[in-house]
Amino acid sequence: MELEDLYSFKIIDDPQISNDGKFIAYTQTVASKQYNNYRSKIVIYEIGTKKIIHEVTDDYKNCFPRWNINNELIYLNINKENNNYSIKLFELYNKNCKLVLEQETSISDIKISGCNNYISFLKYDDDYLNYDDELKEEVLFLDRFSWKSDSLGFTGNSYNHLYVYDLKNSSLKKVTDGKYDISGYAWSNKGSNIAIVTNKSSTNDFERKKEIYYISNLNHSENNKITEFEEIRGVDISFSPNDDYLTVCGHDTKEYGHYGLQRIWLINIKEKKKICITENIDISFGDYSRNYDLKYFGGNDKIEWSRNGDEIYALSNEYGYIFLNKININTSKISRIFENKSVIYGYVFDEKEEKFITLEATSNDPANIFIYENGNRSKITGVNDELIGNLDLKEAEEVWFKNDGIDIVGWVNKSDKIFDNARPLILYNGGGPGGMRTNTFVFEFQYYAKRGFTVMNCNARGNYGHGEDYSLAIKGHWGDLDVSDNIAFLNNYLNSTKNDGRNIFTAGGSYGGYITNWMICEHPDTFNAAVVDRTVFNRASFFGTSDIGFKLDNTEHSNVMPWENINTYFNRSPISKIQNIKIPTMVVHSAQDYRCTVDQGDQLFAALKYFNIKTKYIRFFNENHDLNRLGSPRNKIIRISEYIKWFKENLK
Repeated sequence: MELEDLYSFKIIDDPQISNDGKFIAYTQTVASKQYNNYRSKIVIYEIGTKKIIHEVTDDYKNCFPRWNINNELIYLNINKENNNYSIKLFELYNKNCKLVLEQETSISDIKISGCNNYISFLKYDDDYLNYDDELKEEVLFLDRFSWKSDSLGFTGNSYNHLYVYDLKNSSLKKVTDGKYDISGYAWSNKGSNIAIVTNKSSTNDFERKKEIYYISNLNHSENNKITEFEEIRGVDISFSPNDDYLTVCGHDTKEYGHYGLQRIWLINIKEKKKICITENIDISFGDYSRNYDLKYFGGNDKIEWSRNGDEIYALSNEYGYIFLNKININTSKISRIFENKSVIYGYVFDEKEEKFITLEATSNDPANIFIYENGNRSKITGVNDELIGNLDLKEAEEVWFKNDGIDIVGWVNKSDKIFDNARPLILYNGGGPGGMRTNTFVFEFQYYAKRGFTVMNCNARGNYGHGEDYSLAIKGHWGDLDVSDNIAFLNNYLNSTKNDGRNIFTAGGSYGGYITNWMICEHPDTFNAAVVDRTVFNRASFFGTSDIGFKLDNTEHSNVMPWENINTYFNRSPISKIQNIKIPTMVVHSAQDYRCTVDQGDQLFAALKYFNIKTKYIRFFNENHDLNRLGSPRNKIIRISEYIKWFKENLK
């Protein structure tokens, strides 16, 4: 296996089934070596003939395919070089494509109304302080607290709002307006009513709280608030078949923050009352998988209603896998649609609920589309089958172990190769916290294994998948139980194998970078060398620099601000233990990372140099926090190449 094989993988995402259940549209993305970016096309598959009947291949990216009731396909064409974001309509039967509307700035979350008369999307409005084109490249005038986003860059004083395009009158209307963001929305099944997820509080930039409003006939002036939640992490909301109820995933315990399980709530629109129907089910719902590196758009992971109005469908996060379930809203009885040992990123089904389409990944296959019909389940796509066979990519071995009497699951990508009489191991620390590390495909893990390095990672405490107490266990105590779990995983593996433990490395990105930092300070004699990637090093300087720093640390430190008790932040920062590091430590960071900002990597590198620790700094100019997932193909290859060089250089 070579790093250049990255260009050969095809990434499947976002399957959508037509209303009549005859066709599936999905995106297929490849990394372009020529352009050093990603190109996406939309593929249309006919279920009856089991054949691909068309590919929509405009320039650049075609994505977000959405069927209307006439079996026409609405999709988004993105040409960032020309600042062009076009919504187009593809007529399936005559293979004709036409432009619906164009925008000069990024749009997202495209939907078609239940009545089929409207297309909607979210878009950041114009920045009222930064309107002068001549000054935009020179200076940024700011009034808003939340003025940057890791995924979007500098958003300035803009807010994300809902726009609706009238297909009959060819007119565009801005439905919401004000100093608040729309994070999600849904159309009613009948008519032109919309439910939105937002927070209209004057202090919304400082709050996790989300509010739900109901908009009748595209008129938002009535300000009809239905309810609120302390947190809704996802952006999806759904109407019941008769439009009387809404469902959403979230929780209502403020102090839990991102650790709280995303439970399913039923909201009575007329009475403005809510009830949690999964209160006694210790599971988080939606796709909260982490540690993948070949997923581009994902899939539909929201709650969907059965047409009988008494049942809903939902994805559950359990022990490193994601399952598709049916839940009775009256009894809360939950049952799986089928058994699988995979990570389901998304799902859809036809109107008759006879065909279920799922997007699934395993540890040796990035993603495929499956169909479940009449009790039978089969794979529709197999775009990487030949490549996987040629590269002989193996599934990771699942390992259960105990720490502090608690059952924990992990996975091992084994290498059969003996590298210069050594059997090196990489303990890879996952990101988060508050997601779920899964047994999914990770290109770099497969590559390291082919290069003679066995890779280990586990779903340590602080993550979903093992219940809410498990997720909450590290709140306010980063680096304690999660590091303990990872070290226990390592020791368990060493004790059960022939590995002599002479060549052990550790690495991790984001929160995994923090864990790696903390781990090599607490266990300075365990590892040969480490890679700390996009880390948090000094939590006191996280406030005001990270796009989520305030909300994250506000939860972690129970509303204590850095200026109120700096020791609270310092004592939970790797900078407080930096003098303990003894091993070679490479630092990786992205200059445009607004999640774990680049000053964190700069500070770590400077400290390592000061203490004369062998180090190296790989600093990417034009990448953000998604470097290992959505970074440019060339930079993804450079990053992995530098990792493997560092590990080899520090073998004993």
